Amino acid sequence: MGTELLSVTIAAFCTMFGPGKALRSAEGAQGMHVAVEYMEIYARYCFMFAMIGLISFHMSSFMMIWATNNSDVAVIICGIILVYLVLFFVNGYRIF
Repeated sequence: MGTELLSVTIAAFCTMFGPGKALRSAEGAQGMHVAVEYMEIYARYCFMFAMIGLISFHMSSFMMIWATNNSDVAVIICGIILVYLVLFFVNGYRIF
């Protein structure tokens, strides 16, 4: 959950401070390019932290499922969750 919160915080800070930095820069167009470059860098960090949080969430749900259910049910549920985790990654990388 911490990495997901970090991802949301990075996105909020980039949204709040990025356009202001780009518009109020003393360097003119060069300041705009610098602001956009930093926003691209932090967008990658934001995506990386969101994916780490997604993996952590699914791993904790796998462990909870194995701890609370018998093995036949746990295999079926974990298989379904694993399919959705793979779909999240495939679509996430296709979008990003």
